[in-house]
Amino acid sequence: WFVFTIISLKTSLLTVKTIAVDFNRTDIYDKITRELSGVEVVDVLVNNVGTVYHIPEYFLKIGPKYNDQYLNVNVISAVKMIEIVLPQMCRNQRGIIINVSSQASESPIPMYTTYSASKAFVTFLSEGLSVEYESKGVYMQTVVPNQVHTKLTTNVSVPLISVSAEDYVSAAIQTVGVEHYTYGHWKHKLLAYLADWVLYVIGRRLYMKVAMNGTQPMRRKYYTQNNMSDD
Repeated sequence: WFVFTIISLKTSLLTVKTIAVDFNRTDIYDKITRELSGVEVVDVLVNNVGTVYHIPEYFLKIGPKYNDQYLNVNVISAVKMIEIVLPQMCRNQRGIIINVSSQASESPIPMYTTYSASKAFVTFLSEGLSVEYESKGVYMQTVVPNQVHTKLTTNVSVPLISVSAEDYVSAAIQTVGVEHYTYGHWKHKLLAYLADWVLYVIGRRLYMKVAMNGTQPMRRKYYTQNNMSDD
């Protein structure tokens, strides 16, 4: 289950409306539309809902259930939420939409293949719409973090590059209105530049193999800790 909050500011009156929905489902958007019908103005949408499999894993081992989750939560939610709020923003000639993607969208990441592909969709959707609707007064930003320490990253935490959610938000929010495409935090920006350099030097195919090899220790550790057989 996911909860999102709509904040509407009318003069000095602050209205907060909280809606609880399960973004694994695709039949929730009529409810969201109805709930938002009583909100006069929505000026900011942050598409931050997302899911990732708990460890690096092969496509067939993840299975249809989790691949469906990637599509429903990471892909469809972004499209549908933008569909809901964008018409009003265009009418009002103002609005901010922040779409949280991932650095995994910049190159395929084997063992996180479906996740990486779903985030590539978010990146392309966000960047394309940012140009389409700029003249309508709608500012759209694509945020591409690397690892942010949350419950989603418990099993794959890399302390050297991981930042707390609080630190990341504090840094990323300063880029709103400044950068249409942002890594959000200096650590992640530096890492992205390094990754681009390595990709340029060794080529895409070898880069993906190196990335895949880097995920194996985390996967083996999880299998060992949970007495699982890797057949």
